[in-house]
Amino acid sequence: MRRLGAGLLAVALAASTGAAEFPLKVSRDGRYLTDAGDTPFLFVGDTHWPLLWHYSLDEAREIIDDRADKGFTVMLLSVGAFSDRPNAEGHRSFSDRAKLTPIEEYFTHADRVLDHIEARGMAAYAVALWWNQFNRQATVEGIGEYGRWLGERWADRANVLWVIGGDTPYRESDLASYRALANGIRAGGGKQLMSWHPHGGGPMRSAGHSSSEYLHDEPWLDFSSVQGHAEGGRMAARVLEDYRLAPAKPVLMVEPWYYWTELKDPRFGFPIHAPELRIRQSMYQTRLGGGSMGEGHGAWPLWFHDSSEEQWRAALQQKSATHIGTHMANLLRQVEWWKLEPDTEGQVLTAGAGNPNGWDRTVAAGARDRSFALVYVADQTELAIDGTWFQGPVRATWHDPTNGSMQPAQVTHADGELTFTSPNANHEGDGDFVLLLTTSD
Repeated sequence: MRRLGAGLLAVALAASTGAAEFPLKVSRDGRYLTDAGDTPFLFVGDTHWPLLWHYSLDEAREIIDDRADKGFTVMLLSVGAFSDRPNAEGHRSFSDRAKLTPIEEYFTHADRVLDHIEARGMAAYAVALWWNQFNRQATVEGIGEYGRWLGERWADRANVLWVIGGDTPYRESDLASYRALANGIRAGGGKQLMSWHPHGGGPMRSAGHSSSEYLHDEPWLDFSSVQGHAEGGRMAARVLEDYRLAPAKPVLMVEPWYYWTELKDPRFGFPIHAPELRIRQSMYQTRLGGGSMGEGHGAWPLWFHDSSEEQWRAALQQKSATHIGTHMANLLRQVEWWKLEPDTEGQVLTAGAGNPNGWDRTVAAGARDRSFALVYVADQTELAIDGTWFQGPVRATWHDPTNGSMQPAQVTHADGELTFTSPNANHEGDGDFVLLLTTSD
């Protein structure tokens, strides 16, 4: 890999440690988040909507520790309990669902969980009021007052990312309430970054929706959130739509596919769960092919609010968490990932892209200074790279996304074109690999 100047090397090393200086802010180019010292923040999220109420404090700390140890940098959670159910200590979120009068004991427990997230150096993507649970009972005034109260309470929680909405279709009639909640948080002193959590779409296997479709120009919307559950190629195209908007705002693939292959619960007839391969494909394809700044990994027993202890403990050990939180994140930390731009015009990847809307789509992203590129091969294939695109001679390495191992890539040179054939199978027996292309010293 090319040598970095002292300043860039310092930034790269700081960005790889995960020791962020909160609060987070939007980068100057509007493509990703940085910490307070302008160090790029690698958003690798894990989804635990019921973290503040379904678990005891010790259990919540155990989950947070596991995710931090695996390399995740953000915990995705809901502040108010779904259906206003009591937390593990028997306390509900609100004493009045219309006025949204907070119950102190519930939020004291929430504070303790958030304390541990902060202690582990992680951010919290915190949905202030899960919309499809409360919006029909609460008044606009009550929502605004709750926002002010919460903004004041957590004004000094620098690692919080505020989130409006909560998995419900956008309705123009709700806009006043969204604004009341956002403006209430701001009025209470909550100046941290803010987004809006969208619904995943009507028919299943939909490419989904983004906050940008409805709220891109809202002054409080600092970054976009996308939810959808379709083939990875289609999801990459959906994220890319946001990436191309003006003004530029970072795009988060907040809810793609969730891992779970043994889901037999009759309450879940919607197919948003998939094996490890599909998780890797969707996340690499949206990050490299769509330009997402991050993604929300997850598994059914961890995002759902009625899973048993046996189920959520088993889910903590799922392989996909290591594939994403550890191996994908470590690969990105090896490079100046914040320089990556989706290769939408085929300047890097000239052949072998596969079905643009399918699971087998090969995607590439190149650094804007042409110092390196990453190519995700979703299944075993032959591909061609334009070697003249790079600023210097290219070194090529295959990365196994299932165990993080690296091996030199065999290449055929012809008139500036570099041809590769990806390995037959990775450590898990699947055909996906990542090609790391760096310029030599």
